Amino acid sequence: MVFDTRRAIDDARKDDRSDPGFGGIVCTGQLLLMSGAQRLGGLGRLDFLLAAAVDLRVLAGLAAWIASTVFWLYVLQVAPLSRAYGLTSLTYVLVPLASVYIFGEQLRRLHVLGMLLIVIGVAFLLSGD
Repeated sequence: MVFDTRRAIDDARKDDRSDPGFGGIVCTGQLLLMSGAQRLGGLGRLDFLLAAAVDLRVLAGLAAWIASTVFWLYVLQVAPLSRAYGLTSLTYVLVPLASVYIFGEQLRRLHVLGMLLIVIGVAFLLSGD
């Protein structure tokens, strides 16, 4: 049996869904970049750039950014842009929530309200016409 790529893409479009993995990759990348940036704090410009070029957390964050771009290209193949693009805004919810847990950051009430509005907006977007 031969795998028909065109048919697989058409079938995925009929499902009208995109994989939530994109948000997870973006979130992981941002958290790795933040962690790397914290470790490099206090360095001058040139020292910062040189240290960032070899820091494993920064490099892993950049790799996650590249992976998310490749993943996004796949999502664009299988889902309508009008729906898929709205899902990217969930990173504005995932990253702050993870930063509270991982870095001990504080969220103000208005920040939480904004995140709730994003989730409600994405729910409206995905609910259909």
